[in-house]
Amino acid sequence: MNRIKCISNLVVVLGLIMITIVSTIIGFTIVTQYVSQTLKQSPEISASYGKLVFITDNELVDSVIYVTFRGEVGISNPNIPVMGYICIISMNVSGNPTTGLQELRPTELSRYCSTTFTIRSGYNVYSFILRIPREVLDSLGCQGLYSSCPISRVWYFSIYVQNPRTNIMERALIIKPIYFVPN
Repeated sequence: MNRIKCISNLVVVLGLIMITIVSTIIGFTIVTQYVSQTLKQSPEISASYGKLVFITDNELVDSVIYVTFRGEVGISNPNIPVMGYICIISMNVSGNPTTGLQELRPTELSRYCSTTFTIRSGYNVYSFILRIPREVLDSLGCQGLYSSCPISRVWYFSIYVQNPRTNIMERALIIKPIYFVPN
């Protein structure tokens, strides 16, 4: 009888030791992940400035006359390099600038975007060419005033960044460019 009681106590002690070991491992894993996520920096991409420079209002491509701007954006990327592109996402279409912005439909976004480029780690300045058909700017009321259209129609950039986990482009941030229009 003593021997059975001794074996029973041994099984109970071994069971308690196993429960303690498993609990310790689970607790250690949870605490380690929490601390590593808390200490790990995960800042997002940011843009310090953007500008558009008017180039020409008479670029003929495939029988369409385009107004061409050179854009420039300063982007800070604290993470690994990612792919991205820049689009004009809004233009004021009313005569009153205080009435707000009309966001362009997604089908229109692809028409007013830069080509895809690599957003490298660190702070870098990226230049791109933006071509918009003259008839689109005419419909906004910019006839003959194409160089000042970004100012008068309150254009905004959106920077789209490819999420490395999903490989899907996501809108990272929206900035209002600082415009420099040559005489």
